[in-house]
Amino acid sequence: MFKLNPFHISRQLAVLAVISASYFLTGCGEKTAEQKSEELRADIRETKRAEAVKNYKILAQQFPEHPRAGEALQKAAQLEAKKK
Repeated sequence: MFKLNPFHISRQLAVLAVISASYFLTGCGEKTAEQKSEELRADIRETKRAEAVKNYKILAQQFPEHPRAGEALQKAAQLEAKKK
């Protein structure tokens, strides 16, 4: 009959634990520079978009009779829609 060696089993479990831990740690590590960079670019785009919406609305409020006031409100609405 096949007999199991306790030392052999312990060594296999230790190797399995090390492999599992390294796999888990590399998969859950910090974000790469590329990922962080893209997140920052997205933040900048959102900040600029919010500023543009605000400024378009201010322009339309300050100059409601100007021919481009309606266009400014449309641009603000388009930018707000893209945000969602």
